[in-house]
Amino acid sequence: MSFIPSIKLSEALTRAGVGVYIEKLGDGRIAIVCKAPETAIKALYRGAACTLLISTIQAESLTILCLGIRIDDERENPFKASMCDSSPEDAALLVQILASSSTTLHCMNELNHPVLSAWCKLESKPAALAADALRVSDHWLLTYPATTPVTLEDLPRLLNLALDRFQHHIHKPPDEPVSEYVKMTATLPLALDIWKPRELFQVTPTSASGPFVIDDRDEGKKLERHINIIMNSIYPGNAYVSPDVQDGKNRRELTDVLGFSEDFICVVQAKALAVLTAKGQSSNTRAANVTKDIKKGMRQLAGALTNIRNGSDIFPDEESMPLTLPGRDSSPAHAIVVLSEMYTFVDWKAVAAEVASASENEFRRALFHVLDIQEFANLANNCKDAQTFSNRLLQRWCFVKEQRNAYIRTQQRIGPPPDDHEDDNAP
Repeated sequence: MSFIPSIKLSEALTRAGVGVYIEKLGDGRIAIVCKAPETAIKALYRGAACTLLISTIQAESLTILCLGIRIDDERENPFKASMCDSSPEDAALLVQILASSSTTLHCMNELNHPVLSAWCKLESKPAALAADALRVSDHWLLTYPATTPVTLEDLPRLLNLALDRFQHHIHKPPDEPVSEYVKMTATLPLALDIWKPRELFQVTPTSASGPFVIDDRDEGKKLERHINIIMNSIYPGNAYVSPDVQDGKNRRELTDVLGFSEDFICVVQAKALAVLTAKGQSSNTRAANVTKDIKKGMRQLAGALTNIRNGSDIFPDEESMPLTLPGRDSSPAHAIVVLSEMYTFVDWKAVAAEVASASENEFRRALFHVLDIQEFANLANNCKDAQTFSNRLLQRWCFVKEQRNAYIRTQQRIGPPPDDHEDDNAP
């Protein structure tokens, strides 16, 4: 049994970084769908506790229903996905889930792959109380005519205010009193019976990659394959995993993933956060490991670019002839460290300084970047060509340098860009 999201949900997942959704399946069952970083989903597979969070939050004239999922992937700072939900259909389906005390959970990763599914049981008494509270709740639903008049201009602001207050509520210390803005709240542990993981394959017009499974213990190589899928969409037919470079009489790996076009070169180092093989890390240890990976990746990228600019022979595999890289001595280049997760507690201001410094080298002629697979996929989404991708990276690099902080997310505009020549992604 595999989960396939509806067209409506697929569109929402494409726009979202993380989120919690209610989905009615084709066989009539009702499911919870959570989009989360694969590092958090791996923790679920490993046995981390999972909790459904529900609150109605007062935001000026509106009371907004907010949903969340907490995954205890880390003791000090567990992962939380949260969002507002004003759908009248979802509100009714959520009540049905709570009344039945059972559902299924389906987790989607950064590339919208359905990587984990599980049967879920909720404690019947607290679930029934939450269902009763929602039945009589006056939270705002997006119906016509709406029960509470609100202008279209005000709605995004009110939803963001509600989400901010919900996030404060679910992140607050246990001894802090509940805010007056929280009208109803429920914290419901989910007892999971995880389905056997299934292999996933992704096929593009020029390549196929896989299999992908959530329990793949070679987490670094799996991240490389994820990156190559994205790179192949930008540089079709010219994206290579682990190409070799001639080093004297021997060959060694040039970089984890190489992509190029007639006018642009891109080298990528994948740095996967070990989850399946490293249990019980503290926040400090995790931050230190990510920082070490970033520094190592930056050095590796600098070396790869030196080999490219020097004209060293580069081979896609052991048996093939050397690749021909157009403009290898002069084409603009991007050097990217792709993490499995932009871990919040890294010193991202120091990372921004390193990115700016590495980008000043005139011989390498490259802009350096540090981002995670979610941000990388977002930047590549709907790119019409390599130049569009390069422009998006340039915009992001300028913003990182201006803000002196590498911890940023780009956002996609909804609808067409204001000018045909403008890009549709902005920090």
